[in-house]
Amino acid sequence: MLTVEHVTKTFSGTTVLRDINLTFEQGVYGLLAPNGAGKSTLMKMLATLLFPTDGSIRWNGEDIIAMDERYRGILGYLPQDFGYYPNYSPRQFLRYIAALQGVRHARADKRIERLLGLVGLSDVADKKMKTFSGGMVQRVGIAQALIGEPQLLILDEPTAGLDPKERVRFRNIIHDLSADRIVILSTHIVSDLETIAGRIIMLKNAQVLRCDTPATICAELEGHMWEMPSGLPLGEGQKLLSEVQYGTETRQRIYSLQPLTASERIAQVAPNLEDAFLMIYGE
Repeated sequence: MLTVEHVTKTFSGTTVLRDINLTFEQGVYGLLAPNGAGKSTLMKMLATLLFPTDGSIRWNGEDIIAMDERYRGILGYLPQDFGYYPNYSPRQFLRYIAALQGVRHARADKRIERLLGLVGLSDVADKKMKTFSGGMVQRVGIAQALIGEPQLLILDEPTAGLDPKERVRFRNIIHDLSADRIVILSTHIVSDLETIAGRIIMLKNAQVLRCDTPATICAELEGHMWEMPSGLPLGEGQKLLSEVQYGTETRQRIYSLQPLTASERIAQVAPNLEDAFLMIYGE
């Protein structure tokens, strides 16, 4: 269990996070908030790259700062800006990371082969990474976060640069990994969180606004989401959230405080996590 207890983080007099209280247990947690809301700051504190101004973070009741290398031994981390050596191949780079983590050579090679297959890089395992696309490099980043078989996995924007097929592969990997560990991830692709996260943590005004299941968050908009042809004027209590393309027709997805009259042109739709995000942060 990982607990965040009354954590505040201040930079040069500006409070980025204020009195944060969270409890993480086995499963997938998604951090969801606009840029600048403190997601990366929170993740860096969980990874001991930053330290709280006030409060504490504990692993099974023990302060992670006091645990020092024992905590880092159970941690896997993929930062938002993943650094690597361009002239290394994925195999060389993963061997390097394994050595830093104290994984013995014979055991490391077995893990590396398995991880290269897991992220779909077995066929380019010995090619230099400077020839890779951004998505391929990101897959190496995911593999290096897993090399130590961590109990806690922290992934900051892990789907950045991945194409739709790679994102599906990534979601399947995270689903399998979450069976026996804590996975905390952030991403701007809301649909990724909706499909894999058991709980969504939303930050606003330096505090935790919500920590709940995607279904519970979406349920608050039930009965208020509608689609209608683009260009129709909005009435009082209505808010345009997004536009959706169906073939040659563009339809607008709106929130309406009052129920509308359904017709061939106006249809009630089920809310999704993106709707909730836009309603909460739309201003």
